Amino acid sequence: MPFFTVGFWYNRKQTQAEIVIDQTLLPGCEKYVGNVKITIVEEQSEYVHHKRIEAQRHKWEFPCHSKVRKKRRNRQKLHESDEAYANQISGPGMGLNDTPVYWVKIDPECGWLRHIVMYQPDFNWMEQLLSDSKCIRSRVHAARALALFPLSHEKAHVMACRVLTECMHGLTTHSRRLRAEAAIALGLWQSIHAQETNTDNTSNEWKGMQNLVRIFKDHFFDRNADMPLPNYFLPSGGKVVLESVGADEESTTNRDIQIQDYAEGEYEIKKAIPKALAVVRSLTGFSPPDIEIFLLQLLTQNDNSKNYVEMADESSVAEDCFYLGSLIMALSLLVLEKRGGNKETSKEILRLLHFDDVSPSYNYTITVCCLEALCNLQLAGRLHDNIVP
Repeated sequence: MPFFTVGFWYNRKQTQAEIVIDQTLLPGCEKYVGNVKITIVEEQSEYVHHKRIEAQRHKWEFPCHSKVRKKRRNRQKLHESDEAYANQISGPGMGLNDTPVYWVKIDPECGWLRHIVMYQPDFNWMEQLLSDSKCIRSRVHAARALALFPLSHEKAHVMACRVLTECMHGLTTHSRRLRAEAAIALGLWQSIHAQETNTDNTSNEWKGMQNLVRIFKDHFFDRNADMPLPNYFLPSGGKVVLESVGADEESTTNRDIQIQDYAEGEYEIKKAIPKALAVVRSLTGFSPPDIEIFLLQLLTQNDNSKNYVEMADESSVAEDCFYLGSLIMALSLLVLEKRGGNKETSKEILRLLHFDDVSPSYNYTITVCCLEALCNLQLAGRLHDNIVP
């Protein structure tokens, strides 16, 4: 399988897009020779170019058909809060892209087996994440790429964190997979750009982790009691939000589809945020202790008694085993600086394991997750000897 490294940059002097593609020959692999499709998305339209790969390295120049946009604004600095950042979000590119090129895609239809590592400025990834309505795979690729920004040679800023948080809210997109991928990418972003210690989790260096917790509480918490709301996986859960952003102007059929998609996205984001928090690490490799406290609260205070399949029929309750499984696995994957961790974590996992034996979940999902979690706790030295009867 060929391995390609692709870089894109807009040449302001020549007003053209420049693309460099470099093929890495892995042991046992032959050099790829063939055609490649390049799509350059501009303000006016998409422009498709077909080029032939014959050498290990190619550099191509493409003229742009659109005009240069207005001067871009400054990025939000690491120490700036969202309230202090005067310039609000302006378009999918966050007002940072002053080039006529929105984004570039190489072989967008995946016409042949290959591995491509794409490099382009962060504002191009932002445009691609929030604006590419034709391909969800392209938007997922953009979400994963934004986890790396800012790069090591760039000044510290939180624009990638800001746009991933915007994507998680679901108001710009109703794709459940994309919202979940944005949550995971935000957790990776926090780990890559975390500080050395995890003692002060209220500083701006932990903005990614703070946004993950804040979004979960905004969507699934009782603000007065500071407790998780009962599970509610029915599609009507997204109607209020969709109508507040003007979806009522569309046809009824299309609106119902969006409501269904948004509700599914809420379910996926509820499962994805614990997974994203589980990958957050400081530079020392340890998880912030506040994450274990938060995940343990979600697990102990989980209420599925009102998760009815039909609101008119309260006798049938929908399963929440996959959500509980994500919480159990997230707790077991934490790397805590304090040896042994919280004793309540082991107790709660064992309680759910015994309860699943009495009232089995779908395909014994809870049992599988609990057994795997207990193995993880034992390997990490977090399973107390006097816990297991």
